[in-house]
Amino acid sequence: MADELGCFLRGEPILARPVSTATHIWRWCRRKPALATLAVAVTALAVISTMTVARMKLAQAGREQERYRANIQLAAAHIENGDVDEALESLLQCPPHLRHWEWGHLVGECHREVLALDHAHDSLTNSVYQIKPPEWKCGFSADGRRVGTVHPSGLVQVWELPSGRPLWSLRATNEIAAGIHWLPDWSGVVLARGNLVELVPVASAAPRLQLEGHLHAVRRLAVSPDGQRIAALAADDTLRIWNATRGQPLAQFPAIPGGQQVFFTVDDRLVVAAADQAVAYDTDRGSVLVRMAVAAQDTLAVLPDSAAERFVSIAVGSRFPGHRYRLMTTNGLIRDLGEIPQRHYKETAFSPDRRAFWTSGIEATAAVYDARTGQGIMTLPTRVIHGCFSPDGQRLATRGGTSTIHIWDLATRRELLKLRGHREPVHDLAFSPDGRLLVSVSANGGVKVWSAQPGREISDQVGLPWGISFTSDGRRFAYAHLPDWITVRDTQSGRPVVRLRRLHRMCLALALRADGRQLATGDGFGETAIWDVETGRLEQVLRGHGHTKSRVLYSEDGTRSITSSADGTVREWNIESGQQLRVLAQSTNMFWAVNPSPDDRLIVATECGAAKYGAASVWRVDSGQCEYHLWTGPGWAYYAAFTPDNRRVAAAGEDRALRFWDLQSGRLQYSWFLRGICSTFAFSPDGRRAALRISQGVCYATDAPTMEIWDVEAGRQLLAFRGSMEIGNVAGFSPDGRRLVTDWWDSKVRLWEAFPWTEAEYPGSDNQPLRERMRLYADQYWRERLAAEREADDTNATITVELPFERSKLPVRDPATPPNLLDLTAHYTGVLNECSYLDPLADYMGIDLRNAPQGLVHFQNVPFDMRGVIQLTHASRDPSWWDYPPTVEQIKLRQRVRTLHAIMGSVGRVREGKAIGALVLHYADGTRQECEILYGRHVRHWWTHADTRTDTDLAQVAWEGPHTFPKIHPTRLRIFHSSWENPHPDKTVVSFDFVSRMTTTAAPFLIAVTVE
Repeated sequence: MADELGCFLRGEPILARPVSTATHIWRWCRRKPALATLAVAVTALAVISTMTVARMKLAQAGREQERYRANIQLAAAHIENGDVDEALESLLQCPPHLRHWEWGHLVGECHREVLALDHAHDSLTNSVYQIKPPEWKCGFSADGRRVGTVHPSGLVQVWELPSGRPLWSLRATNEIAAGIHWLPDWSGVVLARGNLVELVPVASAAPRLQLEGHLHAVRRLAVSPDGQRIAALAADDTLRIWNATRGQPLAQFPAIPGGQQVFFTVDDRLVVAAADQAVAYDTDRGSVLVRMAVAAQDTLAVLPDSAAERFVSIAVGSRFPGHRYRLMTTNGLIRDLGEIPQRHYKETAFSPDRRAFWTSGIEATAAVYDARTGQGIMTLPTRVIHGCFSPDGQRLATRGGTSTIHIWDLATRRELLKLRGHREPVHDLAFSPDGRLLVSVSANGGVKVWSAQPGREISDQVGLPWGISFTSDGRRFAYAHLPDWITVRDTQSGRPVVRLRRLHRMCLALALRADGRQLATGDGFGETAIWDVETGRLEQVLRGHGHTKSRVLYSEDGTRSITSSADGTVREWNIESGQQLRVLAQSTNMFWAVNPSPDDRLIVATECGAAKYGAASVWRVDSGQCEYHLWTGPGWAYYAAFTPDNRRVAAAGEDRALRFWDLQSGRLQYSWFLRGICSTFAFSPDGRRAALRISQGVCYATDAPTMEIWDVEAGRQLLAFRGSMEIGNVAGFSPDGRRLVTDWWDSKVRLWEAFPWTEAEYPGSDNQPLRERMRLYADQYWRERLAAEREADDTNATITVELPFERSKLPVRDPATPPNLLDLTAHYTGVLNECSYLDPLADYMGIDLRNAPQGLVHFQNVPFDMRGVIQLTHASRDPSWWDYPPTVEQIKLRQRVRTLHAIMGSVGRVREGKAIGALVLHYADGTRQECEILYGRHVRHWWTHADTRTDTDLAQVAWEGPHTFPKIHPTRLRIFHSSWENPHPDKTVVSFDFVSRMTTTAAPFLIAVTVE
């Protein structure tokens, strides 16, 4: 103390300090050791207890998440098997706080039907044993406002649409063999009891009308299309016809024995079909008008069309081994359709326009045929017992003895819809008169009404879909479908709002402005086109990139655009002025995937190049400075994006991992290890879910990819859509998170929808079971959706804009050019600094002729005027070639010619000496001369990588050199100088045609022509 006071008086620092808390505690423990020991023990116990509880909660949460995942996958499996009720039971067992998009999506899949109608629960009275049990039938009224079912036991029910309100029901005793038939106006039904035919009114209290005359039991009934006549075929093969209004007999005559089918044709004939023949009778006199028959010993069944003009016979016998389908007319055989795999599959039906028909069969044997030629339209991969065509004949709905219904698109030859929801096998199905709806009835009498059109869920286009962009409100989305169309669609109705096209310019990237009024599209030549969506007008073209666009983005305020390209740059543009503001990022590699942060302050870009490493870079938008590089493992980096909370950035690479980095520090936080390569992914708006596109192969189309839904917090896969080439690029979630969009190379863009995953969004009171509230929501959902689709069809106000090739981009012809150097300006289909044909691979690699000489040039001492290219098409069905001409005619010449020189080449390779095209000379006297273009003699593939041979005995290589980005692909390019001697040099050549032979997959192109 004295020392410290002395220091104070001398003004020196005082060394003493207050005793710390730790020292106080230590001294207290020394004074009271027993209490100190007890306090330490209590504290330790509290810490251990807290840690134990935390671990128990964590374990419980893990078990709960695992049960949720198991229930989701079990529900998906039930839906795939058609067990919708079991799927709903699994979904209802999921904890509410864990439910999300995948839960809502599966709930929606469980409610695919527009209406589920109440059916009769009382047992059917007829219990007579049948080899083929009696089946329910269903159908729509002619006005489409009612739907009904009948059962041969005598049960008839009718419901009102769209309310689903039951209108009437009828129970009667009936002979199973005769069936029950509706009158065309649905005012009543016709049935038979023994030898008595009855017309029973169902829409009024009018008395029943009894039609008498038959002495034997009635086996078949028919009603004329106008409802004025009723025909009945009895067991003694006697046909009787009555007036349906008064019951007055009109005609009676014997029919062919064993009639199994009776119907009226539109032109007032009555057709009876038996096992070995079918006959059309005059309804007044009973005389035979048409007989459809083949050798009786060879025939099991004759199945005529609705006009009795064509028929399908099922043949058996020594001349026809096994059982075979044959398409015939009364004049003879049209086509033998092949063997029936099993004898009991012998059903067929013609389309309403009689242009097509289907045949039943087991998997991959049922088929649809052209009724005029017998040529196969498509083979159905599923078992088919029964089917029906849509009114326009473009779709076919089939059942195969299960609870699942398949709808096929005959134009695309693919399955359009798969409808699940019945608990029992489906007995019958029918389209509504307008083709919008489908009604089906199952073995227990359950009736369901479905939407029979793909609507907004699947958008089929010609070409390959590529890229998706939503508006901020999610009401519109845009996508490209290669080769060169762009479509903007309304998400409520699926209606295309506008279709845009710049001829021969492949759109590889696009973005809708947030308000949906403007669209930016990037093409394979590095240009960005700005379109007005409301008018379809091209407002601006942004030029500066030298290579394929890989990404186009709008700023949040819509005034700026960010674009990336395979030229290794990311650029920012002022959209209004079209001026480039700055280069945001540069690399020796190409930038592939570029995405902005939620606050628009940063961008993340993946780099792909020749080096076998992956990198994703984060760049600042305001300064263009790179914040940090993120290593994505060995191999290329495919995709990168920010999480919606702006706290992390994720990137996927070739090593089958998805990595997450902290955005502030740039440090790797964790990784997901996947079953394959993730080429693209998207986060839900709330960041809780991620949709990943996974494939085993490095390149596209190497296997059938899967779309997987992952829990971001748990890092676990919850749901996977497998085994369908419909699923390809995951384009992203809609802003409300309800829709997920994918596209793939089968020409489909699909919107995967989800019902709400929070119970509060379902209508009804809290006291109602959630299952009932789901049905209420589904009914409202389908009413609104069908109304939107109907309104869209009625509106049909799609704006279509097609812009031709911009000839202004061609270099101007030198006025001093001699006339023997022909001017091809009016015929060029492209310029030399762009790929001569649409091809995503060539565009991506920058393979074009911009390095070739242009203007007035000499090859082998012959001058040429090289300023563009005429590209012809070939025999391929590739849609990329559809808009290139097979021939260019009337290229003016008007002079005498001794020798014709041409600079040309070939896209594609064929066998040596094969003619791929010709120059056809037209003389003034009307004669013509062909100068054939032979592969290997006049031209070869313009890529040396595709054809390494250099010899051409009738031509010389005019130029060979590298393309613009040789580091991406090692191929060199070449064009050829070919010459032909005119066999008639004394005749004036008026013009010539440049022609593709259209018999090979090699397409010739022409750059310049000089004559002497």
